[in-house]
Amino acid sequence: MVGNSCTEKQMGESLSPENDSTIDIGEDAPQESQNPNEIVLTAFVIETFDAKKEICGQEKQNVVAVKIDRIVSHGQGIVNLPKKDQELLVHFLVMNEKPEENQKLALTAQESLCADASKTYFTILKHEISE
Repeated sequence: MVGNSCTEKQMGESLSPENDSTIDIGEDAPQESQNPNEIVLTAFVIETFDAKKEICGQEKQNVVAVKIDRIVSHGQGIVNLPKKDQELLVHFLVMNEKPEENQKLALTAQESLCADASKTYFTILKHEISE
């Protein structure tokens, strides 16, 4: 997430803070078709975790470290829009099988506030392997 999002290092720090390039989602991106606080994006898997991992001060199962490839679209209300090449931890609601490292995924995620309302994290609602 941008700026104040929860990641592996500490809440509010991205895994690669030196890269602050923005993502051009394009004028024709169907932003209005997304639900509020939802985002559709592609990302590469960096690492999966067998044990619970802390996100925003809460222990979560099904956590994966990803590197953002592209924002496809997003709904209104996204507080911390991720940037291209940003690395962050995301929580999968359902993970039938763990994705493999370097695998590209198409993700639909919902942004949620942390206890510290200035920070957010993403929960993956839907995912599929992208080519």
